[in-house]
Amino acid sequence: MSKEKIELFKDIDEEFSNIKIQMEDLKGAIEYSTSRANRQTDIEKWIFETVCPSSIEEIYSGIERVLIRIGIEIGGAIRTDDELINEAMLNSMAEEIPGGVRPAVISHETLKMLNELRLFSVQARDTYGYMVGSLNLEENAEKVIAIVPVVINEINSFKTEIARIYSDD
Repeated sequence: MSKEKIELFKDIDEEFSNIKIQMEDLKGAIEYSTSRANRQTDIEKWIFETVCPSSIEEIYSGIERVLIRIGIEIGGAIRTDDELINEAMLNSMAEEIPGGVRPAVISHETLKMLNELRLFSVQARDTYGYMVGSLNLEENAEKVIAIVPVVINEINSFKTEIARIYSDD
């Protein structure tokens, strides 16, 4: 396997380590902010309205960075900051690129959940704290906590398959 793919895999593993840390922080913040009825103190409200949405958005963004990097370095996609192109690239991760270029990176079920979290991320970036109730924060926190191990497992399977495909590099 080429040096570039080995570096890509190392970078993916590092991003996953960061995502796992952020996920544990999110779990702690959710537990803390929901442990008392009605988030009675200002700090509990602040954690719920600011830290939690930000954590969910950061975890999703880390997953997106991994998928975009795979799309660029293995699929030949072009890097962009355009949200619509990123959405299209995310959608392409559930599809195989024929001709032995790459298998599907994630399942269609995972793609569906990631698209829901992508929409949450966009909304969270543009929402003021007092509007956080409209984001279904607890539901999206549960989604991101559930999807992270699935994404890591699917991408690790993808890495194994890529190593097999490109073993002659």
